Amino acid sequence: MDISVGLVQAYLHVNGYLTVTEYPVAELTRNRGLQSATDIDILAIRLPQAGGIVPARRRNHVNGFVADPVLEVEEGITDFIIAEVKEGPAQLNRGTRNPSVRTAVLLRFGCCPASEVPENVQRLLEYGKSRTSTNMQIRLLAFGSEADAVPPVPSLEISHAHLIRFLQDHLRGHWDLFRQVHTRDPIFGFLLLMEKAFRAESAVSGHEQHDITG
Repeated sequence: MDISVGLVQAYLHVNGYLTVTEYPVAELTRNRGLQSATDIDILAIRLPQAGGIVPARRRNHVNGFVADPVLEVEEGITDFIIAEVKEGPAQLNRGTRNPSVRTAVLLRFGCCPASEVPENVQRLLEYGKSRTSTNMQIRLLAFGSEADAVPPVPSLEISHAHLIRFLQDHLRGHWDLFRQVHTRDPIFGFLLLMEKAFRAESAVSGHEQHDITG
């Protein structure tokens, strides 16, 4: 998996999303064969109130988790994300912008009745998001090293620097739990290892704790 895709996946996992990465979308050719149209970097779905710290801190724990405000999650509905990930500027590529690709994704994952797919695809083209009759929000996101406040193609853009800061703050805010955690997620695992290493160094040397985000 591309390291930038792994970073976005770790960030979405913390915010309560289930993800599929590098999802292939095929299209019919003129002679009725199949060819690859594009790979969607990340498809992610978040159920209402998903996220939070597990295990709970107490038996009667109520999940008061709030997703990262930058994600613009609307609580109380299911959120479905079609995301492009770049190492350079955040932007949607031609394949992701292709109405046929968006149609295939919505049909494949049953985001709405088939009869409503065309109108939802059109709203995605115009606004970068759409609400279905099944109370699902479908959104286009782009992640990259740079993010425009007003992107040229309708979508929500988020920078890699913000993702790293969010994950680091999340680790430190719940360090009493994470300090005992071992994970196979390569990105979250590296950030966890780095936090443990610098905390240990700080305890021995008395130096201030290192912060990769400055």
